[in-house]
Amino acid sequence: MVKTMFSSQFENTGVILGENADPLLIYGVETSLQMYIAEMSEPLRELYVVGYTLPTTSEYIYLSTAKKLQFIFAKYMGTAELKDYYEMDIASAGITRGFMAKKCDMYFTMEDKLRRFLKCCFTLYKVPEGKQEKIIEQVLKLDLKSMAEKIIADTVKKAEEGFESVLNDI
Repeated sequence: MVKTMFSSQFENTGVILGENADPLLIYGVETSLQMYIAEMSEPLRELYVVGYTLPTTSEYIYLSTAKKLQFIFAKYMGTAELKDYYEMDIASAGITRGFMAKKCDMYFTMEDKLRRFLKCCFTLYKVPEGKQEKIIEQVLKLDLKSMAEKIIADTVKKAEEGFESVLNDI
């Protein structure tokens, strides 16, 4: 399930934004959708938090995202190598896990969560302040809630289809 969620998210975001979208915007939308999904579905929140916690699933995340991170942030990270992005992903995954695990409330709204989360990650990857603000504002203008609802519905449908095929094989 972790592999399914992670592999489909960047693809979905690329389709939504178009193939020529700024890689920073794709990163911002993809990770913000994760936050929305976790906020809207307690079972998926648990899946994400466990995915970022267990050694086997977290290693899958680091290995599968390091190359994507290199593509997205190379412009800002100078001479960083793939190894550096792998190590940096350990840090950004910790940030992601922490923000996912904390539910929104009246003092910590979804907008506050996304703004602070993206700022932390963009700063980690040395994105200049002005560029950060521009991308964060673009992300916050999107209807991420509707996008997350669709991803959740598609995920539930895939899970049900998989469960039905297992039952049919019995």
